Amino acid sequence: MLGTIKEDALEFEQEVQQRYNKEDDVVFGCVAIYNTKSPQPTEAEMALTRLLLSQCSSGSSSYKELVVHTLSVAAIKWRDVKLWTKTFRFGYSDIDSTVGHSVFRLDRMILAIRMLGFESVKPM
Repeated sequence: MLGTIKEDALEFEQEVQQRYNKEDDVVFGCVAIYNTKSPQPTEAEMALTRLLLSQCSSGSSSYKELVVHTLSVAAIKWRDVKLWTKTFRFGYSDIDSTVGHSVFRLDRMILAIRMLGFESVKPM
C-alpha cells in the first residue's frame, strides 16, 4: 500500500509540474495551498510548494510576493519550520528585500513565534 501511495504522489507531482508550468498558474497553485484545510501537508501539497518556489526562483515570475505570503501562511498552519525557513530566506533573497519586508511584518513574525517557537524563528 505504501508503494502505491508514493507512486500516486510522484504521479501527482508530475501532473502538477505539467499543470503549473506557466506564470499565470502560480496564482492557482497559491490559492490551492492557501485554502488547504489539512493540518499537515500532503505529498501533493509539498510537491506544489516545491514547484511554486522553483517557479519564482527562476526569476521569471512576477508573483514572488504572492508565493512568499502563501507559503509563509502554510508554514505556520502546518507548523513546518523547514518550509518557514526556506520561505523567509526566499523572501529576503533580493538585494533590496522588498518582498521580505512586505510579507514578514511584525504580526506575521509574532504568529510564527507563537506557532513555531521562538528558537525556530530567532535565527531569522
